[in-house]
Formats: sequence, C-alpha cells, structure tokens
Amino acid sequence: MSRKKEQFKELHQWIQEALWNTNMFAQYQEDVEQPSSLAQLKLKDFEVGERLGESSSNSAVYAAKYMGREFAVKMLFNFGARSQSSSLYREFAKEYQVLSVGKQQNTSEAGDASYTSLPPHPNISPVLHAFADDVPCLPDAITSYPAALPMTMEALPGIAPCF
Repeated sequence: MSRKKEQFKELHQWIQEALWNTNMFAQYQEDVEQPSSLAQLKLKDFEVGERLGESSSNSAVYAAKYMGREFAVKMLFNFGARSQSSSLYREFAKEYQVLSVGKQQNTSEAGDASYTSLPPHPNISPVLHAFADDVPCLPDAITSYPAALPMTMEALPGIAPCF
C-alpha cells in the first residue's frame, strides 16, 4: 500500500473514532441530565454502599443507590467553612460548578462565583446534585475521617451511630 493510502486510512480511522466518541459523549450527556427527582434529596435517601477509592482527609466517595440507579456520593468535609448551607455552597462552588452537567443549581447560594463546566469525559463523573447534610457514621468513618465527625450523630437507617 502506498504511503498516501496509509495516511488516508489512518486519517479515516481517526475521524471515525472521533465521530464515535462524539456520539458516545452526546448519548452520555443525555443519559446523565439531572433528573428533577434529585432536587430535594439528602444522604438519608440513598442506600450507601462501600467506600470507593483511596482514603482522604478532605473527602470520601461511596457507592450509592437511589431508586435502583447507581451513583457515587462524594462527601466533602467542611473544615474551612461554617456549617451553614450557604457557606458550604460558596466553599465548594468551584468543584461543584466545574463538574456539573447541564443547568447549574444552587448558584444563588454559591455567591457571585462563576465557573465554566468541563466537557464530558469518560474518566470524570459529572455532578448531578449537591446538598449540605450531616456527616453520617459510615463503617470506615472513625478510622478514615474522625475529625470530620460531629460529636453527636444521628445514624443512617441500618448504620449504627459512631458515638
């Protein structure tokens, strides 16, 4: 095969893959648009499963289910923010807004900050919903993030209190 034909074949294959990936991202975007049913959810509404990824002192990610759908729930610990919802939204606005899919939510609570959303990527999970809630005592809480636990705790259904 001549060099030009090889180059053409490589270019054709590259374009086909790019179109395939673009189509996959468009379908992915449609699949993850924020369901309105998530708007009022809190952590107690999810069936929280096992810890995902490595331990961190600033956050924890867990597998979770809601109405038969699988989600990843990331808890960000508010060591640098007051415990009021508006303060928490301002503190975590950048991560939330950059990773959000579709229409931004809670932007009034996030203050004047405005960030550009990242385009869809297969290795980045989009943020579908953000909320402020109490830190529950999950099985690894005392060993993984004891400083984030409040002194008095209410356990999630099926999970014993820490203290």
